[in-house]
Amino acid sequence: MAIKSIHMENFTVFENMMVELSSGINIFIGENSTGKTHLLKALYAYCECEILETYELADKGCAWIDNYSSKLTEYFQMQGDLGDIRLRRSISNNNPENKIATVNVESCFGIHHFCLTVVTPPIDLAPKGSKDRLVKKIIPSVFIPAKEMLTHARGLRAMSKKHSKDMPFDKTLLDIIENAEHWKVDNVPEIAEGLIPLLEDIIEGKIILRDGDFYVVKSNGDMIPFYYEAEGVKKFGLLWQLLMSEVITNDTMILFCIGMSQKPTLIRS
Repeated sequence: MAIKSIHMENFTVFENMMVELSSGINIFIGENSTGKTHLLKALYAYCECEILETYELADKGCAWIDNYSSKLTEYFQMQGDLGDIRLRRSISNNNPENKIATVNVESCFGIHHFCLTVVTPPIDLAPKGSKDRLVKKIIPSVFIPAKEMLTHARGLRAMSKKHSKDMPFDKTLLDIIENAEHWKVDNVPEIAEGLIPLLEDIIEGKIILRDGDFYVVKSNGDMIPFYYEAEGVKKFGLLWQLLMSEVITNDTMILFCIGMSQKPTLIRS
């Protein structure tokens, strides 16, 4: 389990919210506008930050992650300058076999002050004695929005290039398209050996990307444009694509929004 707990104060709709996460799958169910997607976006922004770390920093009990403010701006479409938000990771040595790192964020969100605390296991460091800084994402993650985006892949990419500075959509929608466009492996990854046959039965074929558009190649050879398929088939098709491109691995945190009358939100880490 990558993230142990989350604490938010005056962050968007949350006045004071503490969540303890279990290992495996966590499900959040609630009515619209209760903050389920905001919770996932805040976590996704955290996971997508790049950590710059050396043993010298770790020996002092801390490391810095420098771009959380830009991630929040991209994923929440915040207006204005948030300033320099830094994540400070402090390491507790109370249990040498299971060190815990606590990340604290404090900054200004509109007129409110917010605090986000994430408790995680320690992050792997560069080789001892190395003076080079290790640059890596905090946690491999994928955010799957409630809106199906592969149908709009070509148009959304074109719009993002034309309106790079004032994109009318948050970047999570572009990220899922980019993840889905990763090259696919020739053989089914070990993690997906039991899932791929089931997904292919559901979508009755496989997913391909051709000239910027997604298609389902049916078992009988027909090639169906993605936008002709039912919404459920598109969701399963996206999962097939993410597994076959190894975007989803054993170490990946999956942040999955599912649209229903009461929308459950899934976190697997």
